[in-house]
Amino acid sequence: MKMDKTLALDKSAFLAEIKKKGLSSPAGIHWDGLRKYILKHADNHDGDKLLNPLILGASMASHSVKHERLSSQLDWAEKHGSLKQALMYLQALSEDKWNQSSGNDWGGRLLLVRSI
Repeated sequence: MKMDKTLALDKSAFLAEIKKKGLSSPAGIHWDGLRKYILKHADNHDGDKLLNPLILGASMASHSVKHERLSSQLDWAEKHGSLKQALMYLQALSEDKWNQSSGNDWGGRLLLVRSI
């Protein structure tokens, strides 16, 4: 993804820019790849769990919720010294590897229904 170099390592600016483009989070295996990449480059993180990406069963989450989860993962990466690598990974993804939206479906929360 082509980004302004001044946004390259600024987490908040990066998140704002992808949202402006209608990109909420990496899609499927690319989001799982980000999780693995963050963990690989993180400093000691004993007992501090990185939240999972919203893929597979959670893929029906709204774009807003997915964007929030990505933000939380980047917060975790920042805390554990792997933010730079995480942002570089994300910037290398082409736009077709992202969950995309026109903006009309960014509202709402994740709704999970359990069968009994």
